[in-house]
Amino acid sequence: MLRVDYMSSNALVSVIIPAYNAEKFIGRALDSVIKQTWPSVEIVIIDDGSSDNTAAVCREYMSSHDHIRYIRKQNGGVSSARNEGIKAASGCYICFLDSDDTYEPDFIRTLVSKVTQDDRDFAYCLFRKIHSDGHITQSVCYDNTDTVITDFLNFDYFDICCLMLKKEFLDKNNLFFDSSMVVGEDVLFILECLNKGAFSYIKEYLYNYIYHSESLMNKKWKKADYISDLDAWEKILSYIAETYNKPDKSSVFSKVRAKVLSLQIQFMWNMLATGLYPDLKSYIKDFSYHKSDFTLIRKPGKNKFRLNIVLSGNIFVWRIARKFLTKKKNIIPAG
Repeated sequence: MLRVDYMSSNALVSVIIPAYNAEKFIGRALDSVIKQTWPSVEIVIIDDGSSDNTAAVCREYMSSHDHIRYIRKQNGGVSSARNEGIKAASGCYICFLDSDDTYEPDFIRTLVSKVTQDDRDFAYCLFRKIHSDGHITQSVCYDNTDTVITDFLNFDYFDICCLMLKKEFLDKNNLFFDSSMVVGEDVLFILECLNKGAFSYIKEYLYNYIYHSESLMNKKWKKADYISDLDAWEKILSYIAETYNKPDKSSVFSKVRAKVLSLQIQFMWNMLATGLYPDLKSYIKDFSYHKSDFTLIRKPGKNKFRLNIVLSGNIFVWRIARKFLTKKKNIIPAG
C-alpha cells in the first residue's frame, strides 16, 4: 500500500463546501480558499439541490480555477452533502467550509503544519463571529485540552469548520455525518473524532462565521424543530453512554444530560406560552429528570421555577403563567 506523505508541502487538502441556494455568499467563501497560502488545495462544492443561481456562480469560478470541482445532488441536507464531499475528496487532508463563511489566509497552512508537526489525526482552531451590524465576537480560548469535550459543549470554543482532518483517519474509523439527524450532526461527528483520534489545538482565530438575516439560527423554530433538536441530543447522549470511552465519560454524560433537560424545559415552556396545552399534557406524561442536572444548566433558579409551573399540570396555573410570565419570543409559530 502506498504511504501518504502527510509532511509534504504538496500534500493535497480537500476543502468541502456544502451549498444550498448560496448564490449570494459562495463567491466570498471561494475567494477565501483561493487566497490560501497553502499551495496544494482542491475545492469540492456539493450543491445540495439548489434552486437559485448557485451552479452558475460555481461554473464561473471553475472557468478560471481548475482546482474547483462541482458536484450536484438531490437535496438531502448538509450532512448528506458533507458525506458526499468526503467520498469525493482526493486529498490527504479534509476540512469543511460553510458557503456563507470564510477562512483566514493561513487557515490551511497553520492547521496542516500543526497536524504534521505533532503527528496527530486532526487539529482545530478558534473562530470569530462577524455579525450583521459589523461587530465581531471571538470564541473562548480555553487552555486545558484535558477538558476539551466539556468545554466544547459550551458552544463557544470551536466547531466543525475549525477542524483539519487526515483523510486516512476518517477512512480507518469509517467516520461520516449522521444524515438522519436534522440538527446536532456536527456535534456527534466532533465527539466521535475526539473519542477516536489524537488531536492538536491552535490558539488562533482562523475561521469566520458570518451571520446574516438568512442564517439558520435566525429562523423562528417550529414545534418540529424543537423535537428534532431533542431527538439529536438524545442520540448524542446514547453515544456517550454506549461508545464514548475516555476518562471524563461521567462528566461528559452529565453535561449532555443537563443540556437535554435545558432543551426540554425550554420546549415545554414555549408550548405553554403558545397555549398548546394538550401537547404539553401529553409531553409531561413521559418526562423525567435528575435533580442534580440543575447544577450544570444556566439560570437554574429560573428553570426550576418554570419547570414547577409546567409540572403542576394545572391548566388554570398555565393560563395565568402564559398571561403574565411568558413573552412573545416564547411563542412557537404554527406549522
